[in-house]
Amino acid sequence: MFEFLTLDIIENINSAWLPAVLGIASMGMSYKSGKQARRARRREAAARMAMARYNAQISRENAKAAAELIEYETEQRTMTQRDAQVEQQANVAARGFRIGGSDQTSLLEQAAAMQLDQINAMRNRDLTLLAGEKDAERIIKEGELGAEISKAKGKAEYRQGIGQALQTGVQTASAYLD
Repeated sequence: MFEFLTLDIIENINSAWLPAVLGIASMGMSYKSGKQARRARRREAAARMAMARYNAQISRENAKAAAELIEYETEQRTMTQRDAQVEQQANVAARGFRIGGSDQTSLLEQAAAMQLDQINAMRNRDLTLLAGEKDAERIIKEGELGAEISKAKGKAEYRQGIGQALQTGVQTASAYLD
């Protein structure tokens, strides 16, 4: 495999050249390791952002599902209350009376309570959706922060690799020039 490297060639290599070649190789490896670290941190930042977007979407969907559940329960409660109101009106009519007096007051109070329940349900639904959106925004901000931290670490590792390469280059040059 290394037939061209005969013993004569190896013996003729000047001892000053070997440290220089090794120093240059070390410089290249330091630079490359810094560049690879920066690339890895960029991929990590992209993965953090993708995870944050995914988690934010899950948070929104959970809030939407909770809001839909509130709407469904409100509809069911309204239908039950209306059925009870119709039944009460039928009971009054079965007794042969007209709706008035305490029966009418009772029905009006029930109607007011139903409206209040619907307003509260709408408020709860809106608050649930708003809480889900706020949670999603928080998740996105955390992801952005994590991505920025990863990028900053990558830049620092890249600069460290360049610094090590320069330091090795200076040491090699000073050893070669001496």
